[in-house]
Amino acid sequence: FDETVEGNLVLVIHVFVDG
Repeated sequence: FDETVEGNLVLVIHVFVDG
């Protein structure tokens, strides 16, 4: 996994969690 992809996934997950 590229650091960029991981970072994007984390950002997306945070956005979903924050709702």
